[in-house]
Amino acid sequence: IMLIIFLAAGFLLCGKYGFVLIGCLIGYGLALRRGYKSLEGMNGDISGYALTLGELCAVAVYALI
Repeated sequence: IMLIIFLAAGFLLCGKYGFVLIGCLIGYGLALRRGYKSLEGMNGDISGYALTLGELCAVAVYALI
């Protein structure tokens, strides 16, 4: 529920820049899935990897807008 509220707030407050949040979430999810499957488990390194790639995807979406 909090995720939906924050996404809606992002679109309401920032307009089209709310897509940056969606890009970050998609990038984070894909990187987390890849890291989890690759190392067959979850640890802090995978979390950091996913966070970094999620932020990179957000910056890429921001640059495209």
